[in-house]
Order: sequence, then structure tokens, then C-alpha cells
Amino acid sequence: HPLTGQPILYGGRMDLVGYYNRFLCIVDEKTTKGIGPKWADQWGMRGQFLGYSWAAQEHGIPAKTVLVRGIGILKTEYKHAQSITQIEDWRIAHWYENMLRRVKRMIADFQLATQALDDHAFSFSYGDACQSYGGCKFTDLCKSRDPSIWYDTYARKEWNPLALDPTDPTRS
Repeated sequence: HPLTGQPILYGGRMDLVGYYNRFLCIVDEKTTKGIGPKWADQWGMRGQFLGYSWAAQEHGIPAKTVLVRGIGILKTEYKHAQSITQIEDWRIAHWYENMLRRVKRMIADFQLATQALDDHAFSFSYGDACQSYGGCKFTDLCKSRDPSIWYDTYARKEWNPLALDPTDPTRS
């Protein structure tokens, strides 16, 4: 970390590491409003699962198969689907190198924002991320010429990925 010198941690929580048809695999459960004919095709490039595979390898667990099980919760019925993805070593290595590049860019953006007091130093997504999962509560900052006028309207929260509740500093 550019201020504390502490390591920057990569964190996530997979639902299960287990066996499916005698294959060691990472299992993740997904709920959705609907499961269409292409639902299973969306997981092969998901960084979440590449990261889980990398993390498993780092802990001596050779899980390179991901089983995503979906449940579509509809008004009158439930639908189920699953997707099995094999992740090759080269893809895990490529994801890891890409992740390191992103972290280096985040550090550079952070340094620019804190040293030059440039409130717009961080790279913007300009995609659907601002509306995903109910929308981003920081959109006013991004749309403002002077984001600092909004700072006092936000509570500061420290993220601790090792805590039971990562947003609650009193629980670990």
C-alpha cells in the first residue's frame, strides 16, 4: 500500500471446493431472475473464477475446474442450470499478470490523486458498472467537476477482506 507499506490483499469467497464427478472443482452458486439458453456461456472469462483458481493453487489446492450452479427465481417457478469450465494454467497466469498490472495502475492513480490533489485521477469505467447491482452511490462524485463538495456526505468505511463482515471494523 502506498501509504502504509502493508501488502495489498486480493480477496474473495468461493462457495465450495469439492468434487463433482470425481473432479476437484470450485463451486459457485448464482441466483438470477432468469436462465436463458446462453446462461452457461457467460462464466468462461469471469475474473472471479480465474482468481479463485489462482488462490486455490496458491494454497496447494489444484482446483482448475469451476462448476457454476444457477437458480432462476421466477414468479411461478424455479429454473436450474449449471456450467462447467476448465481453466488452463496459462489462463490463470495471464489473469494473474493482468491483475498485477491493474493493481499497479490503481497505485499510480492513488498517488496521483493524493499527491496532485486530482479528484479525477482514477480511471473511469464508462460502462454499465455504474448501474449494476442497483447503481453506484458514488455517481455524484464522478459527474461533478469538483467532487470534493460531496465528501462530507459520505461515511468513511475501511474494507477488511479478512473480517467476517469486511465492512464492519469491530468484527473479525
